[in-house]
Amino acid sequence: MNPKRLGERKDLNLYFVYIKINCCICVQSFQIISSLAWILWVFLLLSWLPTVAAQPPLPSKSFPNPTFQAFSNFILSSEISLTTTLLILFSLINNPELLNLHARQTHPAFPDENISKASGWMKTLARGLGDRLDYDLSHVLQRSTDSTWVTELALQLDAFTVFLGLSPYKSNGKFHRKITTVSQESIIPVQLICPPNMTCTTASCRPYHISQRT
Repeated sequence: MNPKRLGERKDLNLYFVYIKINCCICVQSFQIISSLAWILWVFLLLSWLPTVAAQPPLPSKSFPNPTFQAFSNFILSSEISLTTTLLILFSLINNPELLNLHARQTHPAFPDENISKASGWMKTLARGLGDRLDYDLSHVLQRSTDSTWVTELALQLDAFTVFLGLSPYKSNGKFHRKITTVSQESIIPVQLICPPNMTCTTASCRPYHISQRT
């Protein structure tokens, strides 16, 4: 074969290789640009979505702290047990959403709203307490009938929340802030680590009491 033609053929092959390499580079560049374009579109779409800024949680309401004398004077029935009193108290402080909803109905903001101290929310809690107490409310309500006990207990619960200050409203009727939780930090019990046995249980000792040296 003519050396001149052989050289031209090699040059032609190199030219095709060069074109092929450039085509591959162009295809890869197009793929990269397409991927970046999709990513940019995703970020652009996300930027149009409404965002919600995280707000710090509202502070907890302090645990009610009336004096024992004031608390005992408020309890209408002298026959009410400690268990029932604590049941009512903790049923109130562990339902902050119910307290907010009920308080809103006792503080009308529009002319066509009426004050409802025995709101449906408080009546619902009254029914729950009645069910828990097996509907034996003789030691809770002084006078009631089968048709009025729910309303009367709801009114007492309303008065109890006012006495304990479990309301998102101030004493002047102005809104303060919603009740999120009622802190129970002040009543966390003091717990000690003690031996499970009341007396000495080893083989060499009598069942004497176990004393603590301080």
